[in-house]
Amino acid sequence: MDGERSTGNTKVPLQRLAKIRAAYARAGIRVFGFRVVEPHHDGTPHWHMLLFVRPEQVDELRDIFCYYTRLEDSEELRNLIKR
Repeated sequence: MDGERSTGNTKVPLQRLAKIRAAYARAGIRVFGFRVVEPHHDGTPHWHMLLFVRPEQVDELRDIFCYYTRLEDSEELRNLIKR
């Protein structure tokens, strides 16, 4: 496993997470939790997250998270749905 590769690949997800956290702040959602970055066998990182939020904010939190995580690949997702 290439350790350099696994740490270098976290830049884009961290930038996306920063946008998500900013959107949470704008929406007044106070969230806390933690994430663990774990490399696949080829060194590609994937994340596990455990987030805590008020029950009445769960849907909005999920909507914001999904919006930002799907934004970059939305065209690819639409093409898969059309098939």
